Amino acid sequence: MRKRDRGDLAPRPARGSGRIRVHVRAKAPEAIRCTKLLVRGLPAPLAWVDESGVRPIGPWGESLAYPNRLGAPLICLRAGDETFGVRAEDTRVREKRFAAAVERGGERAGQGVLEVICEEEATHRSHEFEAPPCVLMRGIARESLLAQHEAFASDAYNLVPWAARRNVPAWAHELKLVLTLHGMHWTGRVFLDYSAMQDVLHLVTDRLPGRHVLAYLPGWEGRYYWQYGDYRPDPRLGGERGFAKLCEFARERQAHVMPMFGGNCVNHWLHRFRDLDPAPT
Repeated sequence: MRKRDRGDLAPRPARGSGRIRVHVRAKAPEAIRCTKLLVRGLPAPLAWVDESGVRPIGPWGESLAYPNRLGAPLICLRAGDETFGVRAEDTRVREKRFAAAVERGGERAGQGVLEVICEEEATHRSHEFEAPPCVLMRGIARESLLAQHEAFASDAYNLVPWAARRNVPAWAHELKLVLTLHGMHWTGRVFLDYSAMQDVLHLVTDRLPGRHVLAYLPGWEGRYYWQYGDYRPDPRLGGERGFAKLCEFARERQAHVMPMFGGNCVNHWLHRFRDLDPAPT
């Protein structure tokens, strides 16, 4: 990315010490893809604080992206003996990247730096871009950071708690484990055929009542994404008979089976769909 106009960086203190809300607005002669906010002068060493605990960041730094590796546009960072939290209050699902490293040259060599990158949607890029507000907090626990963002997201997206959703069937409320049973890799390598899937499901339902288990089957119709859209039991995995035995066993154990389906591949050239009636005009 070539260097652009620095834009309008307008930090505004929020309530409480150690917290600031940053708004970034930018203009440029060309369409703007993203903006970057640099938080420099952080004490080293650096580490991410996530659900697994404190995870050190290597000497070359590390980047985390939402919605790819992160479930929400936020990170918790340990810098030296301090903890920092950053979250983006975006009312749209757009990519955010958080990159942390120790600077290797210049007057800030040996100090930590955090990059907060906010992307615009490709279909909305223009010569002006206002990034969503970023809230930076010092000395915040990860649990508090998550709670604050959950409160924001609930209002921004009109979220309804799982227990209160009216479109969730009764059996789904009993689920405690989603078991991914991957059939075939896109190269054709078989991870689990239908018989092996049944063995795994047998092992699990011997230890957990089947009504609490949902078996999710990616690559069940053949080469993962290569044959996506065929939606039929693959002969190499056991064919229709093997798939039927797997489903019958799941029914006996009161477990639930969900093969991977997707409407994103529906098109006129796919033989499973090309003979469908045209949409009414």
